[in-house]
Amino acid sequence: MAALNDTFTAADGTLLTAHAADSGEAWTALTGNFVVRSNRIRANATTVVVQSEWTPAGAEYDIEADFHVHTTISQSTFIAARIQSSNTYVVFGWLNGTGWTIGHTVSGSFTNNNSSAFTLVAGTTYHLRVEVRNGTKRLYVDDVLTCSTTANTITDAGKVGFRNSGGAPTDSTGYHWDNLTVTDYASATLIMPQLPDLRIFQRSTKTGGANGKGTGTVPVPVTVNAPITSSVKYRLRDAETGGNPVVQDWTVAHSGALSVGAATISCPDVPAGTGWYYLDLMPDDDTGQIVLGTSRIMVGRIISLQGQSQAARQFGKMPAYTGTNASLGVTISPYCSIYARCGETGISVASPAWEAPADGGNWGSTFASEFLRRQVAASGVNCAMTGHSQGSTATGDWLPDTTLNNQLRGVWDAVGGFETWMIHQGGNDAGDGVSQATFESNLDAIVADAAAHNAVLGAAFDTIVCAMGTRTSGAAGTIAQIHEIRRAGRNWATVNGGQYVEPHDVTLEDAVHQGQPGNITLAHHFHRAALPGLGLSGSNAGPAITGARRAPGSTDIVLSVALPSGASALVAVGSPAPRFVVYPEGALSGALSLDGSTPITVGTDTITLRLASDPGNVVVDVYALGHPDPSGTTADQNMIYDDHVDGDGITNGRQIAPTIDAVAALVAYSGSAAVTMEAMTASGAGGSSVDGSATIAMGAMEIAASGVQPAQGAASIEMGGLVVAGAGNVQVSGAAEIGMGEMLVSGGSETGIQGSGSITLGTLTCAGAGSAQLTGAVAITLGAVTEGGTGSVRVQGALAITFGPLQVSGESSGGIAGAVIVQLPAPVLVASGSARISGLAAISPPAMALVAVGSGPTTTPPTPIKRLQLPARNRTLDLRAA
Repeated sequence: MAALNDTFTAADGTLLTAHAADSGEAWTALTGNFVVRSNRIRANATTVVVQSEWTPAGAEYDIEADFHVHTTISQSTFIAARIQSSNTYVVFGWLNGTGWTIGHTVSGSFTNNNSSAFTLVAGTTYHLRVEVRNGTKRLYVDDVLTCSTTANTITDAGKVGFRNSGGAPTDSTGYHWDNLTVTDYASATLIMPQLPDLRIFQRSTKTGGANGKGTGTVPVPVTVNAPITSSVKYRLRDAETGGNPVVQDWTVAHSGALSVGAATISCPDVPAGTGWYYLDLMPDDDTGQIVLGTSRIMVGRIISLQGQSQAARQFGKMPAYTGTNASLGVTISPYCSIYARCGETGISVASPAWEAPADGGNWGSTFASEFLRRQVAASGVNCAMTGHSQGSTATGDWLPDTTLNNQLRGVWDAVGGFETWMIHQGGNDAGDGVSQATFESNLDAIVADAAAHNAVLGAAFDTIVCAMGTRTSGAAGTIAQIHEIRRAGRNWATVNGGQYVEPHDVTLEDAVHQGQPGNITLAHHFHRAALPGLGLSGSNAGPAITGARRAPGSTDIVLSVALPSGASALVAVGSPAPRFVVYPEGALSGALSLDGSTPITVGTDTITLRLASDPGNVVVDVYALGHPDPSGTTADQNMIYDDHVDGDGITNGRQIAPTIDAVAALVAYSGSAAVTMEAMTASGAGGSSVDGSATIAMGAMEIAASGVQPAQGAASIEMGGLVVAGAGNVQVSGAAEIGMGEMLVSGGSETGIQGSGSITLGTLTCAGAGSAQLTGAVAITLGAVTEGGTGSVRVQGALAITFGPLQVSGESSGGIAGAVIVQLPAPVLVASGSARISGLAAISPPAMALVAVGSGPTTTPPTPIKRLQLPARNRTLDLRAA
């Protein structure tokens, strides 16, 4: 309970020395005096020192009082503690011309220990709270820590009172005091060391709670000085609004007794939101023992980031880099903070503390400020970044129990949890020649360790992988090595349900490192990649190239582009031609030159690249945003985006997706709109070919001996049914969509459909030893599945599809690749011949028959297959007969 309490209730004009405190103690004037006016007191002279005759139990105690401003005048006035005499004491209060101040006077000589500038407002009452400690003395104004000092020149407990100097107030001017309370520090039942200011606690749910944004638990370490018998409750106050109104009243945090000693009070169901709370504690419903929180805390969203030197620059600003948040127009949200380590030279932080992003501070990166501001706006809660970064590292340096990993674990354990995990790592892995399998395995181990040190959510967090962004020719690693790591990062994200980020429009300071302007663009990519984890529409996925074709003799390569949801057209910025490279098939060197005058034309959903010369009737490989990126610092000024923006201030759409694996540009027939052939026959070693027609209709296709007849460029093939007799074998592998009326298997034959994205079958029949197999389907709808004899039907799932070959047998082959539509009434295979169909976007054959030995079928084919939808790259079907 309070040991000294005085509300200064007395008649106007009563001298303080003629008045007794509410708790009974008298007042003594050492110099001058104070006088009562309107149940407050004011100095009645310029120089005044008064003290209460109450004696503290020790040298450490807490003081509270109200400071009322009638008008602002040239007056200094203070709460005085450890008063030894009229000229030796410690003061906490207002120093004229300076602001809120802690200082001490010894033998009349004043020392200012710490001050904080402030502007007083007439007619306002400010609540002052003082902690008198040997270690650190603190002054709080309206529960905000204003000044602190470790100075401890005067150590005796002394007395408590008031000091005035520099000017004399009147009844209606200057500064008056009211409601004095002094409590011995040792008499408190519960001692709560203040939580770190700007501390954000990870929410345990994303929905529910008072603000609809989820809730979390706030653990508060305390010292119990006297036994607690029934409960400890917590209360939340608004730390931003004047007067700090209660936003959540007393709620049970601990039920039951607590013994003397150290304890942790876990405060449950604290609402997540934007803003800041003060958290107070109260033991045993004793309002006299309320412990006020004075540091700003909130429950919200925490995002972990780790990686090499690029990640370090996402946290902090390199000293030599130009540009600040202020100069680049980046607004720093008041509702974000950072708790992280960094080992990068120039941004080194070995002892993390909760800090706001700030120019001139530890975390001055424009990425941190821009990313967190956008995350706060999108999530509706306070957001924090945590993690660790160190330049010149590879994924192996972050594996469990390594030095960096142990340092990162310390950060995670201190923070308590996160809901999104991000990594920016891969450059050194590429330079070291790390394989895709090793990179993915390392990510598995790193993420598993992150889950083990995510106290709040465990493994329930979102993942974002950035292997490498913009990277010019000065970077380590060959093109193949860099593709290897980018492919590994993309595949790991796909397999594990994460987001893959590979930005190529980030302005660099050198061959690999983003500067302050580039950090803003990088923040936009990561922010968009984080949207799905928040349950919001949109992502960072951009337009994707799905195919390429070139007419014989033409220098134009036409790229087909699939637009993401929400986009309606491509948008070219600047001159994006240097962002594309064309190689001979299978090569990563000897790039073909683009035309010097019109190298690129960007349409609504196509991109046309014009070569400087015709390479002949050959396949070439096209890469978009391949390594290396063009040199220079304006990567964002030559790019292709889509036109979909989110209305959040990011003015460009999504960047076109990089093609880590080449897009093969096939030679397509460019003559008539349709080519109709009654028969194609190849004998001996001869061959015939039909390339690139918009429509190919064939009456019959025959193969004899080792003859070959390819038909290339089909985008669609219409077929009726698949029939296998004898020991024949028909396989359709890697289709994105298959619609079939009927599949019939008899004898020892086998029919297999593998890798389908969606399969709809009317009837599947297996007879004798035959079997029908469906492998890798995402969704399968079967009208009827019939099994007879020893036949079997199997369905098993895989998510990713790669279109395999469709072959018959023997050494003869016929191929169909790249045309828009191909219609085959009945391919016929004779003896050990084979027919090859490759590069298809879709297949719907009217009839396809295979006989062990001999000529084509004599019966009408079953119900037609409707459509096979194939992937855009490496699309091959093989049709084989034993």
